[in-house]
Amino acid sequence: ALGSVVALLVSEITLVALLGPAGWTATSASITACIAGGIPSYYLNRRWVWRRSGRSHLRREVVPFWALALGGLVRSTWWARLAEAWTKTNVESRVLQVGLIVIAATSAAAVLWVIKFVIFNKLMFVDRER
Repeated sequence: ALGSVVALLVSEITLVALLGPAGWTATSASITACIAGGIPSYYLNRRWVWRRSGRSHLRREVVPFWALALGGLVRSTWWARLAEAWTKTNVESRVLQVGLIVIAATSAAAVLWVIKFVIFNKLMFVDRER
């Protein structure tokens, strides 16, 4: 849970900073935020949850993790773009626009987080010897 909290904080802070003060588009900010949160997510989950150390195995660890992360990136970026388009025509306050875009992107990522949790913790990184 702590690894997910750290990853969420990194991605949310990145998203808000890029959408708000930096003035990036929802697409650019969402992609960057997903990557920024994905890096600590991979390493913290690998170490704490899956109890792996040493070099990562490309085919069994890195590719599946980042393939699912890419799915989350696509989904959250799409939802962020939809929210951005809607808020531009319906909401005057930039602060409220940013808030709604963040909620949309985070909601999309949350759906995939549940799917990733099941795949990684119940199917892939299971101690089969027990």
